[in-house]
Amino acid sequence: MPKHIRSVAVFCGTRAGTDPAHAAAARQLGTALARAGITLVYGGGGIGLMGLAAEAALAGGGRVRGGHPGIPHAYGTALCGADRA
Repeated sequence: MPKHIRSVAVFCGTRAGTDPAHAAAARQLGTALARAGITLVYGGGGIGLMGLAAEAALAGGGRVRGGHPGIPHAYGTALCGADRA
């Protein structure tokens, strides 16, 4: 029996980098996960490539879970709208 993927963990840059294609790919990933109904699990920050992917997932109506319970909040980089794991 095939199993349905319910969530995908994303680990990528906490900076957007210098190549705009990387930022575009992060946004596309977030959008695609939201459309497929797959939860994006990541570090919890609202910056860099991980933040872009999470923002796109949320904008697409997807679910996002931040996996690092304190660091993004302590530094003020937490993404609003993400659930905390």
